[in-house]
Amino acid sequence: MPHVSISEKRMPLNFRFFEILMFAYMLFSSTTWFTIVFPTTPVVGLMNVLMVVCLFPMIKTLKLTRNFNFAIASLIFIGLWFTAIKGIVFGVYIFFCFLPAIHLLLLPVNYKKALLKFCTKWYAIFLLVSIIFFYVTEIIPFPSPLPPVDVGRNNFYPTFINYFFYIKPSFNPYDISRFNGFFLEPGHLSLSTIFFIVANKLDFKNNRYLWIMLFAIIISLSLAGYVLLALSWVLFKSNGVKGILLTALIFSGLYIGGQLWNDGDNPLNKKILLRLEYNDEKGIEGNNRTDERTDWMFENLISSGRILTGLPDSENKNVFGAGFKKYIIQYGLIAAILVFVFYWSLMSPRCDKKYAIRFFFLIILAFCDCEYPTWFTWLLPYVLGIGVTARGKKLNVVKIYLQK
Repeated sequence: MPHVSISEKRMPLNFRFFEILMFAYMLFSSTTWFTIVFPTTPVVGLMNVLMVVCLFPMIKTLKLTRNFNFAIASLIFIGLWFTAIKGIVFGVYIFFCFLPAIHLLLLPVNYKKALLKFCTKWYAIFLLVSIIFFYVTEIIPFPSPLPPVDVGRNNFYPTFINYFFYIKPSFNPYDISRFNGFFLEPGHLSLSTIFFIVANKLDFKNNRYLWIMLFAIIISLSLAGYVLLALSWVLFKSNGVKGILLTALIFSGLYIGGQLWNDGDNPLNKKILLRLEYNDEKGIEGNNRTDERTDWMFENLISSGRILTGLPDSENKNVFGAGFKKYIIQYGLIAAILVFVFYWSLMSPRCDKKYAIRFFFLIILAFCDCEYPTWFTWLLPYVLGIGVTARGKKLNVVKIYLQK
């Protein structure tokens, strides 16, 4: 049966609302200023209800597959496990944090394509406006009518001046200005943005929005972002001799440029290249995701045999840093395994398995550096990026719906 496309004019109104909800949820579920200012639990609950309301008129188009059963079972186990280790309130909260990923999985392929296009476009637009504010406020600082963003008990973050699309640190915690957009950290922005680039198959030639995203990553000066971007290129673009040679040429050019530019006294060399140098204690110079106390807690967790469940009172331990060590200290190895089983279950039937497995591997690498698997700046591009590669009979449900 021939492929059936859905033009934007024929998209149901309820799905248009669903697109807006998903984009908003993506911002609210990640560590953006929206997450800090608005109450998290009510927002998660309300948006889940609204999503179900929007999808209900489309119920005949949603496809219940074996993957759906696997995903639901995985999600239930996650809810039960977090209930066991952290209490029923937290268990229910985590369940509903992940639940919108099931909605994405159920969408027909063409709806996934439309949603990915919508979120990519508006995420890039938000980034573009944020970049403009970033440079303008560097030259001409001006007050904002919005109240400042105060993270509060976490003294690691400064107070932010809120320009809605961009939050500017009230004092610069770095020795050079780095772009963080509407996220709390430049690293948060860069990792989230990379997943959108990968979901769009790194197709810079046919998707102008990806260039905005790439520029945002570059000015973030995030080591994790640069490394993950390089790995993404290697995983998805370095196919064959031509791809390998092009990759080697790009990386060699960056290294040589970093050394020649102002004799190495430049942001690329100081913030990225020098931090990749080998260090006997850290492995690489830029490996500063945890401090000595957190490393000691992690080692003690292993030696005490509590690595499976984590520390029951970890919220009172002020675990510093980010990455897999922090996550396992807080929730245990079993929680991490359950989460990745859930991610695996979100691969659409008849998708491009090679692409899906590489994307899954990329998520694991990101988790090692930044432990935020509930963020929908991770989940949405992951589910949709894999989902749009699906082929075969699944497209027929769209035709059935449109003929009614």
